Amino acid sequence: MFYNLFSKTYNLWRLISWIVGLRHRVHGTENLITDGPRILVVNHQSALDIPALLYVWPKRSTFVAKQSIATYASFGLLVWLMKGILINRSNRTRGKGMSGLLPFKKGAFHLAVKAQVPIQPIVIGPYTGFDVSKRIAKGCFCDIFVLPPIYTTDLTNDDVASLTDKVHKQMSDMYMSCHSSKF
Repeated sequence: MFYNLFSKTYNLWRLISWIVGLRHRVHGTENLITDGPRILVVNHQSALDIPALLYVWPKRSTFVAKQSIATYASFGLLVWLMKGILINRSNRTRGKGMSGLLPFKKGAFHLAVKAQVPIQPIVIGPYTGFDVSKRIAKGCFCDIFVLPPIYTTDLTNDDVASLTDKVHKQMSDMYMSCHSSKF
């Protein structure tokens, strides 16, 4: 049942993306882990990230989102249908006015180490054609980069900080290269 519900929700998001003119190009699909459990670590820019991720998202998965997204009519319903985990963010202004890839919180890395599952870094590049002030995505385009997985086999809690830094550096380097070149 869950799989069918996810598939229908997935197809609805894809249709909405197509209708509003949101287009994506995925690079590095050969790096995508297709079997077994894994933790996707993805940079976040806007609500447009949700349909962007459908191009690389495993069909049997869930995600963590800020609790306030449940109040957005369409997003709230789709998050509920997809069994998203809603959390209360402690410092919602932490990234205001900052550019580039912000520092990562360590929760996903602790989870990956504890479960001994790989981390799949995914970078969503900047959106072109998105009018932030009007929140209009007509003709919007975005590149998505799937980076090689990072395996956590034999890592311990003592390794979480260096693992977090390693993943952040790889993703930050890719994100910054998106600003300086066309793919």
